[in-house]
Amino acid sequence: MGGQMQRLSFALLLVIMLLAGFTARFALDRPAASSSKVGEPADIEIAHAFYRALDGVLAGGDTDALSALLAGPFIEHEVGTGATEPAEAFLARLRAIADASPGIRLEVDSVETLGSNLIVAVHQTGATPAHVAGLAIDPPTDSGSYDVLRIEKGKVIDRWTSGFDSLDATTFEDATLFTSGSIGITPVLKRIVIPDGAQLSWKSGAQALLFLEAGSARLTTIVSGQEAATVTLDAGMAMAIPAAASHRLRAAGGDDVSVLLYSAPANPPGNYFAPAGSSTTANAPAMDVFDEEDAGVTQAVLWQGNLAEVGWDRLHHGGRLVLPAGEAITLVPESHTLVLVRIESGSIEISAPGGTISTLGADAYRDESANGARIDAAHAAFIDANGEISLRNTTRQSVVVLLIAIDATPMG
Repeated sequence: MGGQMQRLSFALLLVIMLLAGFTARFALDRPAASSSKVGEPADIEIAHAFYRALDGVLAGGDTDALSALLAGPFIEHEVGTGATEPAEAFLARLRAIADASPGIRLEVDSVETLGSNLIVAVHQTGATPAHVAGLAIDPPTDSGSYDVLRIEKGKVIDRWTSGFDSLDATTFEDATLFTSGSIGITPVLKRIVIPDGAQLSWKSGAQALLFLEAGSARLTTIVSGQEAATVTLDAGMAMAIPAAASHRLRAAGGDDVSVLLYSAPANPPGNYFAPAGSSTTANAPAMDVFDEEDAGVTQAVLWQGNLAEVGWDRLHHGGRLVLPAGEAITLVPESHTLVLVRIESGSIEISAPGGTISTLGADAYRDESANGARIDAAHAAFIDANGEISLRNTTRQSVVVLLIAIDATPMG
């Protein structure tokens, strides 16, 4: 996604970083046996050979040709993250990318020399749509970026790059629930914070999905007639919660725990403006019932609304993606799919030109828009898209986005 940067400014950034890093490397990391001649003009053909061999690996070929172009102490540097990796890890990562996205290639637009260094303008092609929670993600158009190769004795000894355009997206295959279209339902999304040393106890009146935002937690579930089952969850994990069971959730790692609890009970209650921060919910037949004595545990309702469209069975499933700073993606839901969006921090802009976006949060103030919306960590957005959905990160930090897709199919 570095292709959205201005090419000139990015090139200057890389050159400045190269010069600083080049000096530091020779002062601290230069191999004792090296007899390189700093400043020896680099051969432009080396860059073309390097990317031909790299694309060969991405196409599923072996790594021999690329490995032959790498100097013994080759280091790959990723701009922005500061991450580095030696030749073996670099080649292994290319093989993994080839397996996951076999169409990706890096095409060279131009090569310029700067002493013993090569500045290479490249752009990525062939990215295939990713998927999360059943939603297709259109790959962004890559307008190009710059790599810098440092050449020593005809081989590449350092490469500075913005990396491949990729999206960190996870679909929680085991976090799904089914609701029948014979009656209406009321999806509810709550954010619950459990201080270290406290415990959340509740009885689930309906199936639910549990997403762990922060911390590490231990969940014990007791289903009637069965022994207690205990699992440990870390941040970024999710699981399905059975109905008609008792649950205890407490911190397991010494820090506070933040969880999202999504349920879709039947028999919707009349009052959808559930009080934020309430320690209990109404004792309705299909609603979750929380223990009033769970001191220190706080709750906020991020979404609650009715889905009364009878005749459509619904499958609810969750996914998680990391949206880099300043970037935007396009989600393409299936027909009749509703999408619930929640973020952990920062803010994002949402647009669904062909549909409707409703936002709700801890302030219990509902807003509906046909044009677009902005949400922060205290709010969620419910989208009846009828087409593409755009999510844009408007902050300078990566934003973690939780997606719950609600797919509808006619009752069989």
